[in-house]
Amino acid sequence: MFKYLISLTIAVILSFPGSSRGANIHESDNLTMDIDGNIKLFNIGLHMNWPPIALAAGLGWDSKSAFMGMGETRIGFSGAYKEDVFKWQLQLKGAFGFYSQPGLMTAMGGGLSSYEPSYLFPMQYTDNDDPDFFLSGLVDRAFFKFKLGKFDFIVGRQPIGLGVGYIWQPADLMGTFSPIEMDKEYKPGVDAIRINLSPGKFTEISIIGVAGGPPCRHISWPTAANPLLPSVWQTPTGNSCSPGQVRYGQDHSSAAIRARTTMKEWDFGILGGYVRGDLIAGLFTSGAIGKFNLKAEAVFTHDLDPAEAGDPYYSSKNNYVRAVAGFEYSFSTKKALRITGEVYYNGFGTTDPANYMDTLKSARSSLHGEVLNPGMFYAAFAAMLEASDKIKINFMTMANLLDPSFHLSLSLDFRLDDNSSVFLGGYLPIGEKPEILITPEGASLNLKSEFGLYPVMVFLQYKRYY
Repeated sequence: MFKYLISLTIAVILSFPGSSRGANIHESDNLTMDIDGNIKLFNIGLHMNWPPIALAAGLGWDSKSAFMGMGETRIGFSGAYKEDVFKWQLQLKGAFGFYSQPGLMTAMGGGLSSYEPSYLFPMQYTDNDDPDFFLSGLVDRAFFKFKLGKFDFIVGRQPIGLGVGYIWQPADLMGTFSPIEMDKEYKPGVDAIRINLSPGKFTEISIIGVAGGPPCRHISWPTAANPLLPSVWQTPTGNSCSPGQVRYGQDHSSAAIRARTTMKEWDFGILGGYVRGDLIAGLFTSGAIGKFNLKAEAVFTHDLDPAEAGDPYYSSKNNYVRAVAGFEYSFSTKKALRITGEVYYNGFGTTDPANYMDTLKSARSSLHGEVLNPGMFYAAFAAMLEASDKIKINFMTMANLLDPSFHLSLSLDFRLDDNSSVFLGGYLPIGEKPEILITPEGASLNLKSEFGLYPVMVFLQYKRYY
């Protein structure tokens, strides 16, 4: 309880830093330095519809409902020397959280997937010796940018965005967001070198190298029931590790090239390279026809070294295509209304819910967060209404077309002032619930639909910039 009170006190103090949003701390003819940041407080309640025995065995829960409180603060330093000659950005992130049940972060994703970006230099601190509380610190951005002739170099921890889709982004393989992520403001940074070249006014070529290593996970800690249980950190292969140590693995590193050009109202591009042990090739386009904005992308993946079943790096498919196509339309009304629709083909997925578990336990889902849906055919519709200057209403429904199952979300964004807002919402999954399957080999979870796995959730977020 003492940890919770200390963390909450720090969060409350930081949430009232003043009315300004960012500040310039130095300004001269050659040098500019700025500082900014924000704080976010989350409260999340969820209810799982799994059979109680599956919750107890799979997640260690003693009831179907749970609560989570979280806080996050960021402070960023940025600057430039002679404007475009040299720029830099450093962003530090601190977070704390407490849970009423273990494994809550895993449960929020349907109960089967939990991943983190691959870092070469983790630059993080994690106090996770208590199963119902965590405290962490992370360098989430640490890069500098400079120009050399026609080349722009960006070196260090940075976000890498390769996809163009609205809801699903098959090409976004280096630090991926889930389609139902509550907070997509900051894309996870990765340790990378990016070189951008503009050979023409409307053409850009990017060469990207990302270095990473295996994740280091906390798999065991002392509990009230077993205080002598050791605190153990391990890589997926079972090797001991420390969350802050330098680690490198070829199967966690990537190298890619991306080219893009503009022709009239349309962008066209290609992508190819090596991503965590796979060869990938992709195409993408975006443009407009009248008031409709259109986007599409497709990526082919070939696994160079497929692992055997049971291996932590096992992939249930070695050659597959993932593709999306979508539109966005803004209505000319007094109150701004924007709708989005998208269809998604996931060639890595399966048409049979009985095989979902194999897909979700594969390294692509559980380790890399590369493929976050186990099915094959999807559609989504979203709408955003600016009801007033201070209120935005967001709605989205995703459908697994073959289960069939659905995931509905509704949220309200209340802008309190120029620097702060409150975000209130909920998730409602609709689908056949999993069952316990009894066989001579034992009991297992029999999946009936994808979104039947997901919890009903309500959440409240307070966000303030300083």
